[in-house]
Amino acid sequence: MFSSDSWLSNPASGFYSQTIDQSLRFEDGDSPSLDRTPSSASNQQTWTWSAWIKRGNLLGNRQNLFGGRNTGSSNVFGFFNPVNNAAADTFGAYLGANGDSRFQTTRVFRDSSAWYNLVVVLDTTNSTAADRFRLYVNGVRETVFTRFDTITQN
Repeated sequence: MFSSDSWLSNPASGFYSQTIDQSLRFEDGDSPSLDRTPSSASNQQTWTWSAWIKRGNLLGNRQNLFGGRNTGSSNVFGFFNPVNNAAADTFGAYLGANGDSRFQTTRVFRDSSAWYNLVVVLDTTNSTAADRFRLYVNGVRETVFTRFDTITQN
């Protein structure tokens, strides 16, 4: 098992100071974002999103990592602070029309020195309702949520 102290971060210099090929580093003061408009509709029933994330600042408000919008639906997930912008720093997702399906971890992510490998899996075709939305953090499936809505099959 790798730890952030020995692998991806340099505790002596703060944030990881080396360049990693095909990586992005956002400065929160710049309001950064990436946008893409697909040339055609894609599969909205099954998809996976994965990234390595290192939180530089704990801001006290929602920090979106990924968001998408299509006619009648929206998807967004990231670090959320659901109670009066208190620093809850849980991970959450809003999926479907107007965020109808919501997922919120009980686990908090406040270690600004750690790297997190996040994998979000959506598979609405799965016959097991609890397996239609899955979240993995550092290779371990999250199973405890403060909110875990059921996604309709297909």
